[in-house]
Formats: sequence, C-alpha cells, structure tokens
Amino acid sequence: MSEIDLSAATDASLEAAVAGVRWTTDAGGGGAAAAELTKRRRAYEGARDARRREHEIKLAELTGRYAAVQQDHEEKIARMQMTHAESLANRELSAARAVAKATWLAAVAACASAITAAVTAAPAIRGMLGH
Repeated sequence: MSEIDLSAATDASLEAAVAGVRWTTDAGGGGAAAAELTKRRRAYEGARDARRREHEIKLAELTGRYAAVQQDHEEKIARMQMTHAESLANRELSAARAVAKATWLAAVAACASAITAAVTAAPAIRGMLGH
C-alpha cells in the first residue's frame, strides 16, 4: 500500500477520498477497499484531531494574552480614576481653604466695624448719659 500525504489535505478533499473508497467498497471492491477506507479514515481523523489540538493551544494562548491585556487596561483605568479623584479632592480642599479665609476676613471686618461703631458712638452715649 502507498503512503498517504496529508500535508495539503483539507476536510473536503479527505471526505471526497473517503466517499470514493466507500463507493469502491459498495461496488464490490472487497476487503482491500475496506482496509483502505479504514486507513484513510484514521489518517483523516488523526489530521483533524491534530488541527483541533493546535487550535485549542492557540485559543488558550490568546485567552491568556487577552486576560493580561484586560488586566492591564483595568489597572490603567483604576490609576486614571485615582488621579481624577485626587484632583477633585485638591480642588475641594482649595475651595474649602478659600471659604475659610473669606469667612475669617469677614469676621475680622465685622469686628473692625463693631469697634469702629463703638468708638464712634461712645461720645454720643456719654453725652446721653450725662458724663
């Protein structure tokens, strides 16, 4: 029997070969055709299984790469969110400091106004009291 070269075989060409052997077997080719059919079927299934294993290995590698890229992406997003939150917190702190300073200045101005009012009103109050 001759060796079967499956390097360029496709699923369709192997199926056609198997169908041809089936036709020969059905036409009364006997045991040699059945043996050839079995040999071709095993070769086809072996090649198919090898392609399936290669595909599964490639799929596992790509899945691992995808997971690594996804994790890196999520880490970048988390860093961006933390930077954004820090920026917002700094803005809030600046605003709170500005409000505190404005409140302090308003309190100082109110005290100064009260002192000025008391100094200005003191002679009038003394005059009303008769001192």
